[in-house]
Amino acid sequence: MEKSVSSYWLAPGKVVSPAPAKALEKEQVAGNTTPEDFIAFAIEHFKLDPQAFFHSRSNRRPAFVSIKHMVRHYLYFHYVISLKQIGQLTCKADHSTVVHSCAKHLDYVKVDFEYRKDYEAFQKEARARGYHRREGWKHV
Repeated sequence: MEKSVSSYWLAPGKVVSPAPAKALEKEQVAGNTTPEDFIAFAIEHFKLDPQAFFHSRSNRRPAFVSIKHMVRHYLYFHYVISLKQIGQLTCKADHSTVVHSCAKHLDYVKVDFEYRKDYEAFQKEARARGYHRREGWKHV
């Protein structure tokens, strides 16, 4: 009786070696995730319309702006990319908008309980899915 290739590889006790890991590029973190992958995760997590998220003037409701602050802050502290790149990834903004978003995020976390609760849940799920800072890397 001839065994198929798939039954050989799926046989109990057979150890399959994982695919070789890719070298980390400048824009990537541990787990081979890119900032674009993280933004796709954020859109999925907050159940947003992707068209609205990437358009700079589409939605200025406080809840939507708060989500942008969370995403920009997370990108700034967990990925090795510039402020300009973060701005281009989130609504085609410039670097000063990203600095403002990070400052507002820190302000909101201090005083707004609901914002802090939403960010902690977002951060917990992001870290669980592997969107986190590379080990040994320190933000300058």
